[in-house]
Amino acid sequence: LNLFENEKQEEKIEALFGSIHPYEGVRPIVEQEEIYPIYIAIQALGEFINQFESELEEEPIPLLQANYEIKIPWLDTPPIPITINSMPEVSAELEEMMDDDELGIFFDDDDDDDDDDVIISDDLIPRGSFVNFAIVSRNFINNLKTKSSIYLDLNVIEDIEDDEIPVMVIQTTRPKAKTIIEQLDEEGGVEYLFFSKGIDSFEGIIYRIAVIQTMEDINYIITEFQESKSSMGKNLQKWIDKVSSLDNFCGILIAMGATGASRGNPSFKDTLGFFGTTLISSEELGLEELIR
Repeated sequence: LNLFENEKQEEKIEALFGSIHPYEGVRPIVEQEEIYPIYIAIQALGEFINQFESELEEEPIPLLQANYEIKIPWLDTPPIPITINSMPEVSAELEEMMDDDELGIFFDDDDDDDDDDVIISDDLIPRGSFVNFAIVSRNFINNLKTKSSIYLDLNVIEDIEDDEIPVMVIQTTRPKAKTIIEQLDEEGGVEYLFFSKGIDSFEGIIYRIAVIQTMEDINYIITEFQESKSSMGKNLQKWIDKVSSLDNFCGILIAMGATGASRGNPSFKDTLGFFGTTLISSEELGLEELIR
């Protein structure tokens, strides 16, 4: 929107721009000249993203640099040279910070039970992962045994006499999927999967939280969602009913491809790990309610 094209337009539109300055604090307006660097920065950033769209999807983001000349359309001035470059070190640091804060941390509400050292962590599943509850065929599981580059802990799954196996799918990038698998393997695999009630004490929002417990009794939050606002919540009960019909046995499938065409529907070649586990009630572990 060109707010400064001519006097006639200025009479029709009165622009009011606000600003939060790191030193000055909140200002109700900014000067017209302050709009120019904002416009130039946004235009240059847009060209940079268009030019390096595929490279910016890589993890980690590589070092990228490009030069542009940006013209301010409402000023009769020469184009302004702009250089934009990525900062892989800063990107990695920010991503690590966002990983830590993505889910927030829920705590066991039973503060009176000091004898139990309950470990609840949200640092297993990286930012940008896709979590879903699905059904895979027995043939799919059997074919995984023929794959060389895969971690398999079929555990209770071998005892299921059914052609359909319910699984919780965790899909992320290849290196991050391998990190998840290594962590679970170090802790002896996945003993239980359960769902707890999560309460956000600040906003008063109630969540349903999917949690896994490893053989070392460490609980990892996998995903959280509001059942009334999530398609996952609407389909989850059917999935749980299927698990119940199989003596509460199910699996956890870990795959790559969260940013590609197979997002939400990982294929055989995307699958990097599989853990058999048992669905139990959160009451059995005393973790039916978690508070943030």
